[in-house]
Amino acid sequence: MGFFKSLFGGSNTPETEKEKNDKKNFEILKYDGIRARHMGKLPYAIKCFEEAVAINDEMETLTLLANAYIQANRLDDARITFNRMAEKEPEQVNTFLSLASICFMQEDYEGMNDACQKALALDDKNPLTYYLTAKAAVGMKEEINAIAMLTKAIVLKEDYTEAYQLRAEGHEASKRCRRGHSEITEPQPRRRTSPAVERRNPCSNR
Repeated sequence: MGFFKSLFGGSNTPETEKEKNDKKNFEILKYDGIRARHMGKLPYAIKCFEEAVAINDEMETLTLLANAYIQANRLDDARITFNRMAEKEPEQVNTFLSLASICFMQEDYEGMNDACQKALALDDKNPLTYYLTAKAAVGMKEEINAIAMLTKAIVLKEDYTEAYQLRAEGHEASKRCRRGHSEITEPQPRRRTSPAVERRNPCSNR
């Protein structure tokens, strides 16, 4: 069967050539993009990566494209790319952590928390996930939850300096909040007026 296909030109031959050309073009575009990024030619690097993933949207090249977008401060495009990666391979924890970091830069703390929760569902032993979850909680003014997440991060990584620092800031913020609340709710002592002042008050009853 294969002999007759090769002899008379079977229908699979053109597709095979296309696949070879696509693979060759993909490799050229990908590594041209890497070289361009190292040389500081970011717009050209992005163009190469975009054309490469149009041929083959493999995870490594999508990651290169997303990171190039971040370098170019194109955060919306980076977020779209990480979402694309999450849909393609939803079991990759690092994709959701990268997505959470992008949301933090965009000050979208609810989106950040959503990405962190998905990362936690995949791996609840990663201290970075708890740290990022805590940062999302701080952004949403949930200091108590932030402190709890940071404590979990520290349990998993005892030398987690950033987590200790953020937790200390969270404790201080919580104390300020409690002090402010008590000042509002506690009744103020009534100030007594001296008799001399009362006598000078023209509105007082004689």
